[in-house]
Amino acid sequence: MGSKEILAITESKSLLFVEDDDKLRETMTDLLKDLFAEVTIAKDGQEGLERVKEKEFDYVISDINMPKMDGVELLQSIRELYPKMKVIFLTAHSDMKYILAASQYRVSGYINKPITLDALEEVLLKIEHKK
Repeated sequence: MGSKEILAITESKSLLFVEDDDKLRETMTDLLKDLFAEVTIAKDGQEGLERVKEKEFDYVISDINMPKMDGVELLQSIRELYPKMKVIFLTAHSDMKYILAASQYRVSGYINKPITLDALEEVLLKIEHKK
């Protein structure tokens, strides 16, 4: 379970979690369900876009490098539908080309893989304090 500060941010919020790695998706889902009021899962960017078309989420946490539709393409589509939706990318150190491309679509933050609760909390606090 997260700290009181992160729970104050997340406990009433909805999250879309987009991750193509089955093991990471399963592992992170349990943690995220402890933090967020509602967690919706998508296994790739295309499925993530389908979920976003169904409803607006408070946050999207998405892998940046995925098959079918990568995170940058997903972010671009999200910006067309919901210009202010908060989108956080999960990255590996080798994803620099994606990170540079994502900056033009106002990505809200980045978390390096493997994801830690501390890294998630740090990014969420930065996003919320920018308001």
